[in-house]
Amino acid sequence: MATSQYETYDGIFRFYTEEPVANHIFDKEINPLGVQEIGIPVGKKSHPNILEYKYNLDALFQEFENEEKYEKDINLAVAWEVGDNWRKNYEITSLLDLDNLHHRHFHGITHLISSQTSTFYLIILGELLEYLNDVDNAQAYHQAQYSEEMFRE
Repeated sequence: MATSQYETYDGIFRFYTEEPVANHIFDKEINPLGVQEIGIPVGKKSHPNILEYKYNLDALFQEFENEEKYEKDINLAVAWEVGDNWRKNYEITSLLDLDNLHHRHFHGITHLISSQTSTFYLIILGELLEYLNDVDNAQAYHQAQYSEEMFRE
């Protein structure tokens, strides 16, 4: 599978889980990016998924508005930071908030972003580094930043 930087989307990937399953299971000390339950059967590959890379998700939202890209096509976006414009049309569930761990179906996913029409996965690298450096102290930030009260403002 391959894409070109000159085409619409940045990449194609598949989720794949292999033995030993214990390597995928969450443990706050030794595997803080793990899952409670495996998202796809062990040894099976997912269908091809679309990947986007951005420094800041605001650029991706602009591409959606310009109809250069379509949010329903995206399965995973990897970015350094979320940006500021997501609150206009999206809700984000932080999977780095341990209360939301049950929503993480694939190892390493940090957030889910949803609009009225679609949902896709995020890996937000800046927040991921903070979380890996101190899982416990990252909790307050993620609970405050992505709480439902924030969506009502």
